[in-house]
Amino acid sequence: MVTGCQFAAASAVATVLAQHGQIDTFRFSLPLRFENAIVSYAIYLRQLIWPIDLAVLYPHPEKFFPFPIIAGCIALLMALARIIKPLFGATPIRFGRIRSR
Repeated sequence: MVTGCQFAAASAVATVLAQHGQIDTFRFSLPLRFENAIVSYAIYLRQLIWPIDLAVLYPHPEKFFPFPIIAGCIALLMALARIIKPLFGATPIRFGRIRSR
């Protein structure tokens, strides 16, 4: 059985290979991409609750975020995960449905 992480990794590799030569996929460093992902998750959650500053395309940041912003976003996401996990338990999500125990 293919896990979600394996599927995501295969999808990421396929995406990079498909875009190779068309888009400069390696213009941004991996740490900058990780930082952007963490901060973007927090921003998307804020926009889910308070939808302001919405745009069709969000440009990728050219420089690193300040450390307090990254630490705050990580703390927020970890706190939300800690609050939500007991509500749903350890039920894995497969193909869009929650598997019953």
